[in-house]
Amino acid sequence: MYLEIALLVILILPLPIMAGVIKDGGRPFKTVAYGAVAAAAGVLAIFVAAYFAGHNISEYLDKAIANAVDMVQQSPQAMDTLGLCDLSAKEAEQTLTQMYSSVISFMPSAFLILAAAVSYIEYNILVRIRFRGKDRIKPFAYMRDFSLRPNDVIGWFLIYLVSYLLKAMDIGAAASLVLNINALVQAIVSLQGISLIFVFFYVRRINRIVPFIASAILWMMPLGRTVLFVLGVMDLLMNMRGRMNKETEKRS
Repeated sequence: MYLEIALLVILILPLPIMAGVIKDGGRPFKTVAYGAVAAAAGVLAIFVAAYFAGHNISEYLDKAIANAVDMVQQSPQAMDTLGLCDLSAKEAEQTLTQMYSSVISFMPSAFLILAAAVSYIEYNILVRIRFRGKDRIKPFAYMRDFSLRPNDVIGWFLIYLVSYLLKAMDIGAAASLVLNINALVQAIVSLQGISLIFVFFYVRRINRIVPFIASAILWMMPLGRTVLFVLGVMDLLMNMRGRMNKETEKRS
C-alpha cells in the first residue's frame, strides 16, 4: 500500500510545485529539481506518518521481500533465469532474500531518481500545454542544456565525503547512506554524460532521435553506464561541451 501511495505522490506532487516555479520564471532544470525534491519530500512524509501511526515499515518491506521470494521460487523459469535451479530450496531462499534486500537498500535513491525523471517529463508537458506562448516562461528543458555548476559539484563532493566519514566511524545506517549517495552521484554524473552526447549530436546537426536511442542503449548496459559516467567526468574536468560549441561558432 505504501509503495503505491509513494508512486502516486511522485506522479502528482511535482505538477503544482513546478507550475508555481514556472510562473516565477524559474530556469528549466531548477524547476525540475524543485519538483523532484518536493516529490521526494512527499514520499518521506508518507513513511514518517506511517511510522508515527504505528505501522512498521520494516515489517512491511520484509513481507514484500518474502512474497517476492515465494513468487520466484514457484516459477521454474524464473529460477532457471537467475541460475538458482541447482541450489537447495533453503539456499535459493537465502540468495533471493539477499538480492531483494540489496534492492530495498537502494530505495531512497531510486525514489529520488524516479522523481527527477517524472518531474523532467512533466515539466516539458506543462510548458507545452499550459504555458505555451507566454513570454516570461522559460523554454523546454532540453537535455543538452543540463550541466552541473561548480557549486553543485562542490556540494555533491561534500555530501559524498561526509557519508564516507560516517561509514568509517561506523555510525548508524551509514553503510546504506553511502550506497544511496553513491548511486545518486553516479546517476547525476552519468546524466552529465548523456547531456554531452546530446550536445555532440546537436552541434553535428544529426537527427534528434539518435541521441535518445544512443543514451538509452548505453544506460541499459553496465558498461554503457560506465561510459556515460566517464563522459560526464571528462566534461566536468575539461569542459568538452564548451569546445564543441566553439568549433560550431568557428564553422558558422
